[in-house]
Amino acid sequence: MAFSTALRVPALLAVFCGLASATDLKIVTSLHSGSGSQVAPPSTFTRYFQGSRSRTDSRSSAGHALHPGDKPVYTWGPREAFIQQCDARRSLTLNLDAREYTSHELDERGVPKGYKPPVIPRKEPAKGSVEIFIDSVDTGERKEMFGHTARHIITHERRVASPDDCQHSMSSETDGWYIDLNVPSGTCYALPHRTSTAVLSVSSSSCPQQKLEVHHTGVSETGFPVKLTTTSHTSLVQPGGSQKDYSSTFSSEVTELSEAPLDPALFEVPNGFKLVSKLNTQPPVPTLIAVRMWWERLKRSIRDHLG
Repeated sequence: MAFSTALRVPALLAVFCGLASATDLKIVTSLHSGSGSQVAPPSTFTRYFQGSRSRTDSRSSAGHALHPGDKPVYTWGPREAFIQQCDARRSLTLNLDAREYTSHELDERGVPKGYKPPVIPRKEPAKGSVEIFIDSVDTGERKEMFGHTARHIITHERRVASPDDCQHSMSSETDGWYIDLNVPSGTCYALPHRTSTAVLSVSSSSCPQQKLEVHHTGVSETGFPVKLTTTSHTSLVQPGGSQKDYSSTFSSEVTELSEAPLDPALFEVPNGFKLVSKLNTQPPVPTLIAVRMWWERLKRSIRDHLG
């Protein structure tokens, strides 16, 4: 049994979207996530911005456990770099360890040419609804961080699912410090320049969602997050009918922020890299767990054959 613990680059870029800036910028962020025995090892990603170009360096990790509840064994994938050359309408993904890369041409919208979004058929009509209540409070506390004045803002969120919805009600609290910093989106997509509330919601064909309603009170604009800690709580019904409370924590912290000039070579493919059609960037499965997984599959196959 394996599960990924890494946040992929596109998701991170969406979280830290902002306005364009003409100044070179380097931001190093440390991430921590998990709860109990499922705490993932900390990870770091570094973002660079220069004009219409951006680069994000990261490395994914994955936790592997043979049985549910076992303490996972974590492995790391190769070092990766994702480069957006918006002026050249091209995106590049580099495997820095294997010295390989892929290249995709972008259309006028910033979308890879020939890309077609997947169409997921809906087998049954959507039902149910989720109301989201968000309240952001400026505590009035201030402190200097990276040469900027940071504001201390605490955000409470409640998600209330209707009785006929297959999702679960949950709540969370985010303790954050924010500064005024114009950070480019890091993508070539034409994003609207307006204030809005971004909400992450997950649904599937087995759990369709009909209505999502958001109520936001308090501070409407927080700024760029330099330090965040989010604790989430949810209660799930167990097979026997009882309820069990679960909590998890996610934190991110900017450990370096620099506006010094950057080397333009950061946004190009280094010499000696090979162009390939596909990269292998998955973390490896530990040998011991791979052997155990193979043995379990073999035993199931023998039982099925013998009836």
